[in-house]
Amino acid sequence: MASNWVKQISDPLYAFTNNDMTIANKNTIYEALAWGGLEKTDIFKTKADKCDIMAINIAGRNMSHGTPYTIVGHPQCTANYNYTAQSLKLKKLCD
Repeated sequence: MASNWVKQISDPLYAFTNNDMTIANKNTIYEALAWGGLEKTDIFKTKADKCDIMAINIAGRNMSHGTPYTIVGHPQCTANYNYTAQSLKLKKLCD
């Protein structure tokens, strides 16, 4: 069920594709953004890459977020993350 949700949410994001991104980066980022909508679910909590997913979502939600940053409230996420909207090659929808 979760994989269906992720596909349904990530597929339309390709309409807003930044042509500077590789296919692999697009897949990773768009799937992470889709998984962000499932952050509070049990299936999300079992994901091995949940900290990276949360970091990508932080960068996607806040275009001016600075680096490095940590993910507060999730003790398993101990890394300093350096994702930014610019490093992920995300662009504002209005641009």
